[in-house]
Amino acid sequence: MRTLLVSLTALASLVLAGCGGGGSKEASIGGQGQSADEIVLAAGANTTVPGTLRTDGVVLQSAGWSLQPASASVALPTLANSNCANVVKDDFVPAVGGGSSTWQCDLVVVAPLVDADTLYTLTLRGTDTRNQTHTVSRTLRVTRSDALNPTRFARAAGSDFSVASGQLGTLRCSAEGAAWYQWAVVDAAGQQVSISDASGSEVFFTAPVVATATPIVFECKAAVQERVFTSRVIATVQPSTGATLAVRSGISGSRFVIRNSTARYSAGASWVDLTGNGASGTAPSYAWDFVSAVPPEVVLTDLGGGVASIAMTGTPSLPALLPLRITASSDGQRSVARFNVLLEPTTALTLPSVAPAAQTVAAGTKVSITATGQATAQRFAWASVSGPPLVLAGANTKTAEFIAPAVSTPTDIVLRVAVSHHNLTSDGPVAAFMDSVVRVTP
Repeated sequence: MRTLLVSLTALASLVLAGCGGGGSKEASIGGQGQSADEIVLAAGANTTVPGTLRTDGVVLQSAGWSLQPASASVALPTLANSNCANVVKDDFVPAVGGGSSTWQCDLVVVAPLVDADTLYTLTLRGTDTRNQTHTVSRTLRVTRSDALNPTRFARAAGSDFSVASGQLGTLRCSAEGAAWYQWAVVDAAGQQVSISDASGSEVFFTAPVVATATPIVFECKAAVQERVFTSRVIATVQPSTGATLAVRSGISGSRFVIRNSTARYSAGASWVDLTGNGASGTAPSYAWDFVSAVPPEVVLTDLGGGVASIAMTGTPSLPALLPLRITASSDGQRSVARFNVLLEPTTALTLPSVAPAAQTVAAGTKVSITATGQATAQRFAWASVSGPPLVLAGANTKTAEFIAPAVSTPTDIVLRVAVSHHNLTSDGPVAAFMDSVVRVTP
């Protein structure tokens, strides 16, 4: 009878499992100080899971570990030595038939940051010289981390505040460790409200002119450790006491400026009465400027009448934010609007490279693919464009990871990465793309 035993230090409990090709085996996996039921690991911590494969009557030819999440859309642990590249082998290979093996293969597990206890299945698999597969599985529990506790980000958008009609309001979103922010106007109370930049941690809006106190609801999404947290803030617009000067529609124009180009921007202020209708008043004058310093290659020209242009004639080495502002003035009143323009340092990104560009893996294997782009690239976005559904970890980082799904025949999965200087949006002019092909075998 051929048997396979998976034994681990300081653990006596045994879990029965089947063995390919007939016979039986006893198996268990775990580590010193771990419970008999499951391996428990705190979020962000690491541990070594030692494993020993023993066969009698047949010799092992390969071994490896795999991991499967219990549910979709969860962060994946990082595994080291999952392919048993570092393994201590003791094989007995007689001249005729039979034989035995004792292989020691230790797996290192680095737990991801999760905001709730998350379950995975660890599987140790050995294949003998008769192509019989021997497997045993054990539950891995990663306990929640306060670093991703949603309550920490519930007030990321700040406290509710008030702003006067026609005046500039400031929105600030602050989430420790955030990779990006995304702002939106959730409820404008029937008013026309635009924000200076949907993707900044600090953005601005010009308050509409209202007759009664009017709450405007804004929402901020913050991405932290591949998780997206949402918080809201209410800006209450205070009523005006008379005709008010307001830049009602904000600044219009392209969000991006690239080298050797000129972009045109416009805004208009008008007098508004308490009902929101037009009122009489002296025509306003306009002044354009940048709120803070910008690269010397950028030239702002005030064309008059609420129109300006931004020209970029040189070749700056880094992307930059150009905080454009217009101030309208008339009869002792002022109204301000802001618009964040993104400066692209080049007209095109260097084509990114991915490593590996092609690979073949077995189902259940953890797959990692890393992209590199131009040094100034700051945003990466991965997506599966062909093949069975996947749960991608690190989809907004340089390195994407997933567990190869179960397949009945060799199946190709195509992953595509987009690389850009800024958040990838439909109106962003600079992005580069590259594909990586992963063939999964049964």
